Amino acid sequence: MSTDLRQFFTTDHVPDKLEPNSYEKFFINALSYTSQKAIDDLTIAFENDETDSMIDDFGNVGLLRYHIFPDIVYLDLEQVILSAFFDKKDIEMKGFETQMEGLYDEQKEIFIEVEGIIPQLKNHFEPIYDEAKDECNDYDYDSNKSKNRVDYYNLGIINFLYTFIDFKNKSKARRFRKLYKKNYQIRAMLNGFGFQFIGGQFVRYDIVNVECESFDDYLDINYGVSNEALEIMANISKKERYNTELLQLEIERQLDEYACVTLSNHIINLLSDALLTENEVIM
Repeated sequence: MSTDLRQFFTTDHVPDKLEPNSYEKFFINALSYTSQKAIDDLTIAFENDETDSMIDDFGNVGLLRYHIFPDIVYLDLEQVILSAFFDKKDIEMKGFETQMEGLYDEQKEIFIEVEGIIPQLKNHFEPIYDEAKDECNDYDYDSNKSKNRVDYYNLGIINFLYTFIDFKNKSKARRFRKLYKKNYQIRAMLNGFGFQFIGGQFVRYDIVNVECESFDDYLDINYGVSNEALEIMANISKKERYNTELLQLEIERQLDEYACVTLSNHIINLLSDALLTENEVIM
């Protein structure tokens, strides 16, 4: 249905209800550089969402990263936000995300050597790994010191993330690094999504306690600046943009319905509180 209806819509006839620098508008803009199939697949997923709960998932960067993009459009989040410059085949995410128990050899009672870290990042990776190991140690709160022995419970709740972008097209990668250094908008976008430029590589790493936080809890992203980054990349790459009008309409519809439900629930709660107060006064 989406593919057929798309023919009947043009930008002139579809009012844009989203704020230009909003979270939703940024991701719609980024998706416009991926492929028409990816956009249509996501639009159909929104159309078929009878519970209208998908807008909650779409509004969470973590769920975009781990569910919506890989499961529905078969793209990594990084492939989406860099799609104004790179094709899908140009980018692959390397590294790992794991509970620390997956890096611990219980028989030998030691942490294993991690493979797959490229030479340019070895010196950066090792102290981060040591920090993750320290988080797994038993702790003496009386002396405020680590006991230098592993707490097996901590092994199950400490998650360690260390990933980096592997560019398959080296020529494009060199051009992109120059753009990154020249334009603060691209630096701000990647930094906002947790990437640092280390040893000529774009690296995302973190250590979290899963009982109280996740890897995407503290992102600091300016979506207006990120939209400017997309435009800068597209101006250099000359990438084609695909039609996202139906996708935007579906997102707007779910946002409107979500707002209505939220307002209705708020009014119901206010009335309920008022009635309870009145009953208490009468009694």
